[in-house]
Amino acid sequence: MSGKILHSITFTWKASVTPDDIARLSALLDELRGAIAGAERFDFGSGLGLAPNARDFGLVIVFDDEPAFRAYVAHPAHGEAAGLARAMAEDLATVQLAL
Repeated sequence: MSGKILHSITFTWKASVTPDDIARLSALLDELRGAIAGAERFDFGSGLGLAPNARDFGLVIVFDDEPAFRAYVAHPAHGEAAGLARAMAEDLATVQLAL
């Protein structure tokens, strides 16, 4: 696959998740943002709740290409952030789109 890839993840947090948990995840994502080559955009944050069925938190990254996406997934900092996010999540959904 050639061309840019949009990677999106949305989360619904467990009832036990605290603002401190979200701040810790955000700090890890900030570190990850600086460590990933080939990421044109890297945005995340708490959802605004403007629509029905809105999620609590989202992450959107635009990668230059599939190799950049695969390098991100294999990066150790991704593993740390993803592990924390999975532990916090009641539910999550992810999708990758060709741009």
